[in-house]
Amino acid sequence: MNPDQFKGAAVVGLCGLILFGMGILWLRTDTREENGVEILSETTVAVVRVEVAGAVVRPGVYELDISSRINEALIEAGGMTEEADAEWVEKNVNRAAKLVDGQKIYIPRRSEANVQVLGGGLQNFRININSASITELDTLPGIGPATANKVVGGRPYSRVEELVEKKIVSQKVFEAISDKIAVW
Repeated sequence: MNPDQFKGAAVVGLCGLILFGMGILWLRTDTREENGVEILSETTVAVVRVEVAGAVVRPGVYELDISSRINEALIEAGGMTEEADAEWVEKNVNRAAKLVDGQKIYIPRRSEANVQVLGGGLQNFRININSASITELDTLPGIGPATANKVVGGRPYSRVEELVEKKIVSQKVFEAISDKIAVW
């Protein structure tokens, strides 16, 4: 090999090493952040925080995966106690419903008075505005399908007065339904 060929091979080899080193540095640089927007890792999991209260083993606030269902929140809370009104839960709680951040899930006890006995033995059932269907809400005086949809869209509620505060119903309508609704 003559000296000029050796110099040429050395220059090509040196250029190759430089390019290889630059490639390694480029790969080690975080290329996932562009234009000031950070791309979150695929392992980041979105969560919801919900309160489970009432007749459950461990009432409290739980952090669950965003795709979780009410049933999973009940499991996290240790399940229902023997005091739970299981018949009411079967009729009124959709365990397959997705959780909403800030939601409260209340499991009433059999001894709780969500039903009032009036003169003549008639019963006055209170409607839970956090779980009632549009059809159930539509049975309330002054509430039609459009307002029932607004009630559902404004969930969750921690107090019935929020219907007026959030301008979902007027004060007059609220006064007509306040003894017929509840939040749990």
